[in-house]
Amino acid sequence: MIGTLPNKEKTQVGENSTKISGGQKQIIGIARAIYRNPEILILDEATSSIDEVNSEEILKNIKKFKEEKDITIIIISHDIKIMDFCDKVFFIKENEVK
Repeated sequence: MIGTLPNKEKTQVGENSTKISGGQKQIIGIARAIYRNPEILILDEATSSIDEVNSEEILKNIKKFKEEKDITIIIISHDIKIMDFCDKVFFIKENEVK
């Protein structure tokens, strides 16, 4: 991702990130959240604006991060494929958790 930017990690993203795409904003947001080394990380539709290849790569890295750290990660998503990266899956249907 950073390798595709003209000035790599020194690329100016503009006021309110106006010079980058929605997917790039999401990737930066995920990176910032992980960098803070939280005990709990909540990702709400975190990869919705990211292409499938990069989304899968990000999820693999998040799973690896979880395995290396003592962290709870809650992922909220409509994307069924994300379930493959989860230890437990809950469905909310008709106001009930199933």
